[in-house]
Amino acid sequence: MFRRRTALVVLLSAFALHRVGLGFFLIVAFSVGLAAVLIGFGVSMVYARRFMTRLHIDGPLTRRWLPVVSSASITILGVMLAIQAFSTVHLGAHLFSKERIGPILFVTGLGLILGMRHSTDADHVVAISTIVSKQRSIRNAAVIGSVWGIGHTITIFIVGSLIILFGIEIPPRIGLSMEFCVAIMLVLLGALNLTGVMQKVTARFTPSALTHTKPVPAPGAPIAMSLYQNSVGRLGVYQCVRPLAIGLVHGLAGSAAVAFLVLSTIHDPVWATVYLVIFGVGTMIGMMCVTAVIALPMAYAGERLSAISRYLGVVSGMVSFGFGSFLVYQLGFVGGLFTSHPQWTPH
Repeated sequence: MFRRRTALVVLLSAFALHRVGLGFFLIVAFSVGLAAVLIGFGVSMVYARRFMTRLHIDGPLTRRWLPVVSSASITILGVMLAIQAFSTVHLGAHLFSKERIGPILFVTGLGLILGMRHSTDADHVVAISTIVSKQRSIRNAAVIGSVWGIGHTITIFIVGSLIILFGIEIPPRIGLSMEFCVAIMLVLLGALNLTGVMQKVTARFTPSALTHTKPVPAPGAPIAMSLYQNSVGRLGVYQCVRPLAIGLVHGLAGSAAVAFLVLSTIHDPVWATVYLVIFGVGTMIGMMCVTAVIALPMAYAGERLSAISRYLGVVSGMVSFGFGSFLVYQLGFVGGLFTSHPQWTPH
């Protein structure tokens, strides 16, 4: 499109100068030069393909990362062309103007930072510690944290979007009940850890965790399949479903507060919902860092701290059970969930 526009400018300029013959000559020369460049580029790609074939490079660099880099480059180029097209026809001038780029970047960065800060809330750390306290792999712990973040983001996005887009008001009793679900979940996680039921269920549904077998992706497998085998295949479906369910429940406690905070700052409903996604991504990144830090001592100590690992599981269970019981009392009696006059403020 850009080349056709340039040729049209040259032709119109020649017409304006009453040099029609020169204009046609310039157009022909322009077309020949463009064709020569395209032919040269195509021939170079053919010879580059033959050269790469002769090298017989069959490693993770060419099979896994080069397609990712190529896809990312094409995506970035497509986005740049789309932005240029929108700015040309003045469809996105109000969105990508210099006056709005700064606030957009600021809100994006703020959403990521606040999301990372939100992941360090006490109830989040206590709940996730009951899962990763015995993990000896930083990578597996980070995957568990990211799955928790996905579940948390899904709930926040759904509940927050209902509040932002449709103006749904949450009654105090419903709000207290949403937070009460988190308290019950903490009590349940603590009880399962203390009684050893969680360890037995984990061993029952993830036998590969005991044999330390690592799934090997098939040669030439797609990127999505390789990621699936390196995450779900390595941990097991149960080890991924459990943090996802915990994240879904945890999102109930903070979704209303996040939505009300966004409404008080961002008045555009579309951008407010986009901010919810950015906030969720920040929460996922923060929880990945938290779970990696929790698993860091066990990963480097190995078998030397196997006895301490059992005590850490007991301690995390006691903390989860105690903190959950405290929240049950706070929400049920102090907050008034069990009374006729509930009092609830999103926080």
